[in-house]
Amino acid sequence: MAKPTEMHMQVAKRILRYLRGTTELGIYYQKGENGKELKAYTDSDYAGDTNDMKSISGDVFLLSAGAIAWCSKKQLIVTLSSTEAEFIALSKNPIMHGRSKHIDIRFHFLRDLTMEGVISLSFCGTADQIADIMTKPLKTDTFLKLRSALGMCEATQIS
Repeated sequence: MAKPTEMHMQVAKRILRYLRGTTELGIYYQKGENGKELKAYTDSDYAGDTNDMKSISGDVFLLSAGAIAWCSKKQLIVTLSSTEAEFIALSKNPIMHGRSKHIDIRFHFLRDLTMEGVISLSFCGTADQIADIMTKPLKTDTFLKLRSALGMCEATQIS
């Protein structure tokens, strides 16, 4: 904020234009069986920031087919592989002692939670990865599809 550039102004204007065009949107939470399951999507854009080569992590939590929490942030460390970036995006366990040790700890932490039945990890293909909306620029049709998957819709669409 101390030295804004023209690029900062362009980005700010783009955000304001988007907000002006989405005033009729809201998140719709459905009643029924869909509301009993908490789903979480997490992803990372490996080395997504071209200035410092840090990855961007994104998380989305859905309940009743609507987003209840979401986050997009730059990872604190530079990862050496896309696998490492995915592990950092997936686990909130803050232990980071070495390049391989923290991956090993996160892997065992997630494996134990899975074996105990606390969580269920499953593969999510690119076409259905809702967290992509938090990590990278998308084509308009993909963006609109993922925005709808967050539970966002216009008030006139609710029956």
